[in-house]
Amino acid sequence: MDKKDIIDKQNKYLFSCVATYYDEPLVIDHAKDHSVFDADGKEYLDFFGGILTVSVGHCNDKVTQAIYEQTHKVQHMSTLYANEPQVLLAEKLAQITPGRLEKAVALRAERQRRGSDCTLLDCLQVKDKADILVGDGASLAILGVHSRREADRLTRDIEKLRNHLAHAQELETGHLATAARLASFIHSIVRAEGAQRIVALRREVPAPASPVSPCRDRTRRTPLAQSTCRRTRRHRLRGTPCA
Repeated sequence: MDKKDIIDKQNKYLFSCVATYYDEPLVIDHAKDHSVFDADGKEYLDFFGGILTVSVGHCNDKVTQAIYEQTHKVQHMSTLYANEPQVLLAEKLAQITPGRLEKAVALRAERQRRGSDCTLLDCLQVKDKADILVGDGASLAILGVHSRREADRLTRDIEKLRNHLAHAQELETGHLATAARLASFIHSIVRAEGAQRIVALRREVPAPASPVSPCRDRTRRTPLAQSTCRRTRRHRLRGTPCA
């Protein structure tokens, strides 16, 4: 097709929102390194860079060869499956970018700059939080976890559920057993005031000696937080003691 045919088909078949520069659009035929060539063979110096998508130049020999080799193996692969190019790229990025803690520090600074009140812990990834939580035997004992391997398995389960919810926005049937197991585990920790004991351990202050019931109405207590029963909330609102 010549230049006129391309422009005519552009106007006929593409949506009007696909706008072009200039009254008479520039019709690109091919490109190499920092230059692009129109349908008439005229050369232009490219200062646009395909919106930063060709930062190493058009048709870079090394990039073109890598694309050629990959498209003859696998053209597309979902992140639901592991593959070599993906992990090699992730490894390279990890080597040339700041560590996870440094990223969390930078993220906290950016959130605080925008007026968001957050701690460094809020900016850490799930795996980082888990590593802090189970970093010593005392925390494992409080959590009722018998080994670091078991703690790692729980962390992986949490990460899998979190990642699936982040991408698919729902849980599949196969995830329900994992979710139920984690819910039971978390329930047992909170009910035994394990969470309070962990906080006390981290702050190096004495942990509560034993669970204290906030009120006598045991039948109305929720399993996850004894202090959330209706009777206790009513007394708090009135400013009266809960006998």
